[in-house]
Amino acid sequence: MGAFYMQDDQKPIDPVQPETTNDTLIPPPDDIDSLNVQTVDTPPKKRLSKRTIILLSILVAALVAGGIVAYLLLTKNDFQDTASNTDSSNIVTPTPAPEKLTAEALVAKAKAVATGDKKVTLQNTDSQPYNVFRAPAFKPAGYDFWVSPSVDYGFGSYGMKDTITTDLAAIKKVLVDNKLTEKVLDQGSAEGMFAAEYNSDGITCILTDQKPYQQPATSKEFNTILGCADTSAYLANAVELKPYFTAYAAQTQSDTTKTAMGGLRTTKSKTAGYSISTVSIGGSEYGSVGGFAGLFYTTPDNKLHFFIGTQSQIPCTDFKTDDLKKAYLGESCFDEKDESATVKL
Repeated sequence: MGAFYMQDDQKPIDPVQPETTNDTLIPPPDDIDSLNVQTVDTPPKKRLSKRTIILLSILVAALVAGGIVAYLLLTKNDFQDTASNTDSSNIVTPTPAPEKLTAEALVAKAKAVATGDKKVTLQNTDSQPYNVFRAPAFKPAGYDFWVSPSVDYGFGSYGMKDTITTDLAAIKKVLVDNKLTEKVLDQGSAEGMFAAEYNSDGITCILTDQKPYQQPATSKEFNTILGCADTSAYLANAVELKPYFTAYAAQTQSDTTKTAMGGLRTTKSKTAGYSISTVSIGGSEYGSVGGFAGLFYTTPDNKLHFFIGTQSQIPCTDFKTDDLKKAYLGESCFDEKDESATVKL
């Protein structure tokens, strides 16, 4: 290659010489056969003997096994550390809640301490008559009236005066020991009746003793009677009776602040779309619900109406309106001659 010529005031620059390398230039494919190319043989890789392979396999297996053992040991240590941190002596086993006392169980406890010559037990419901002092009326939270329970439990102990005096004290102790609070209603007297209510969050009771008038102390007619009910039995009745109390309070002229209700009975009328009901209505003092029967009826528009309160049969002339006649069609009444008759349209 010739020299590069520059301007007159510049020196000629030698052409760039190719770098000298030891690399062999590879000729075009057509001339490669004409070259006497010296090749350098690569020494063959040395193959591992079977013994070496076995030894290496054993070594790898040992390393893997060692890793597994180490992992298990670490895991075991962690578990032991956790177990030691949760020492069983520090574990507090929750104490099961005591079984809730029921009215039935409480009455059974009281009956067990009574020593009267005769002990009468009776479970009362609103569907059957009762012959022992019932559990008291109770005013559930959120309601404006008192109710009798749908079911209650009681017993009476009968015997001579000294026996019943002892029974009364023993039954009181059972009630107080079971966390019921006493509210004396009547202190009693030589011939009068002692009465007290006992209440807890779940149970209401009334306890009385009766002394037969002018009877000798040896008479076996002295008695003490206990009646108890669960709060849930009152709530069941309160829900059912609330509309009846509302209808009664809206129509009666009486003061309803001490009204107690219970013993609801409802039957279908002989006239389609009507029904009639009876509710025991009384005061809440001394707990016992009674006094008079409140008569109610429901018209086809599902409205509940209070009709009248009574303690005896009603004269037929009291059924003045068409709705009353339809609701009570065929029910007993007495006519102008005080003879038995039935309501007619």
